[in-house]
Amino acid sequence: MRFATLGSLITGHRGPSFIAPSASASEAVRQLQQDDAPPVRIVSDRHLVESVIAQRRDPDAMTALELSEPTESFDRATTLDIAWRRVKDKTLTWVAVQEGSRVIALVSRTEMLEWVVRSQEDEVDCAINAVKRLAFSNRRPG
Repeated sequence: MRFATLGSLITGHRGPSFIAPSASASEAVRQLQQDDAPPVRIVSDRHLVESVIAQRRDPDAMTALELSEPTESFDRATTLDIAWRRVKDKTLTWVAVQEGSRVIALVSRTEMLEWVVRSQEDEVDCAINAVKRLAFSNRRPG
């Protein structure tokens, strides 16, 4: 559990899209289809639904900065247990994964939580198997 890294979660991820903070919500929707603007904070489809559609706001009047939420960045070599603690303590929805100074992926809280559960399942399975082996080795011939 301690040796898995954020980099191990991003295999197969599509890279993040970037948009200027002054871009409108309409531009943010278009940009979610592309990958070539400078980085800001995180804008997800959930932000668009909750902030624009649900509130019936004009998507051309809101900026990407208004729609976004702050997050933290971690190097891809950061271990998942360290990143998970930070996500949990700060209730972050997403974290940016960097390689050097470049953001290469976004990892969600859900993806990290799935990893936590899977890693604990493996540890529990190992413990159960160890107990079974111990029980069989302590059997007395009858």
